[in-house]
Amino acid sequence: MTALLIPLGIRLPLGVWLVILVIGGGFALVGVVNGLRKPPSPETFTPTIEETKHFVDPPELVLAAYRAAAAETPGMTIAQEGPGWLYLDSRPTARIMNGDFGSALGVKVTPAGTGSAVVTQYAPKSTANLVSNYEAAFREKERALRMAAKRFGGLTEAV
Repeated sequence: MTALLIPLGIRLPLGVWLVILVIGGGFALVGVVNGLRKPPSPETFTPTIEETKHFVDPPELVLAAYRAAAAETPGMTIAQEGPGWLYLDSRPTARIMNGDFGSALGVKVTPAGTGSAVVTQYAPKSTANLVSNYEAAFREKERALRMAAKRFGGLTEAV
């Protein structure tokens, strides 16, 4: 293994590489295990990122589309719901380059002018997400959910 890394200028004994591998693997394992647990209750949900999107459709239609989208988005389930909001549990995914160890998403749909405003909030379920690219994880999940809502509900996003 060391011979493969010499052209890169990295020359460490095999034992050091094994220690690095074990520590990194343990960190990833703890992150995935934490990401597989249930999200915190909506009352204790503290988002780290929030984004608002606008649609020309009425709130009832938008909420129904997001409900259908959550059911069809891989790794995402509806943990709880209420009037005008969804609370989603998202499992760890390898689709994010730096890793995503699971998250909770809050989706609030409110009237806005003649259409609707959708506020999507994100909070990682694992502290391992704090060293990963959790903003990219949020962007990927929010976009996947929004695109599925547009596809299943026939929604029109306001520009």
